Amino acid sequence: MRKKKETTVTLVVPGTDIKREFGIAHAERLLDMGSFKNGGWELPENSTYRYDEENGLRLKTDKGYSAKAE
Repeated sequence: MRKKKETTVTLVVPGTDIKREFGIAHAERLLDMGSFKNGGWELPENSTYRYDEENGLRLKTDKGYSAKAE
């Protein structure tokens, strides 16, 4: 039987070399707890996700400004 594919999110602990992938639901629960209670886990700077308490984890979208400078 094949395992279900689960979307994962990489979280890091700043100041250390600790990096780990978590399922998206578990990563969101860790981030909801805050860095003091969750052992310091947070999204890395180059993550494709963003997190806020109101909306949880979301994929970043590229909303760049396409107008050209004169």
